[in-house]
Amino acid sequence: MNDFYFEIAVRVVEVCRATRDENGGMMALTEVKARVRKGRGIGGAMEISDDDISRAVESLKPLGSGFKIMELGGKQMIRSVPKELNTDQSTVLEAIQILGYVTVSMLQANLNWDKARAMAVIDDLVADSLVWVDLQCEETEYWSPTFIHVTESL
Repeated sequence: MNDFYFEIAVRVVEVCRATRDENGGMMALTEVKARVRKGRGIGGAMEISDDDISRAVESLKPLGSGFKIMELGGKQMIRSVPKELNTDQSTVLEAIQILGYVTVSMLQANLNWDKARAMAVIDDLVADSLVWVDLQCEETEYWSPTFIHVTESL
């Protein structure tokens, strides 16, 4: 049984590392599961559940690898970058999961944040590639690469 989770953990690491440039190190657990299944090839007819992926990610903890399962906007996400998100960053990422994007004025109006606080949080997320910037709008929009990738898949 341990070999099973070890194999899944290795595939999760491979998938997350291969897609980090696309998604900034945050990927929906369901998408990771689909890619791990696909990567198992013809010989790997075994079903893999969300729980199997969760257990595999948990098994990586002792390695200090930075892999963690987080709940964002009602979705389970796998974070594959060694960074703890603070409460403000988590709040912004949850809003992006629900709305698709955020703007500074949206954060100010809905969270009662001042502009400096909203910009500081956004700047940190941009610096870590967890959100992407869209300058083509009236007001700059900040999108999650994960949201964009999931939307394109639909």
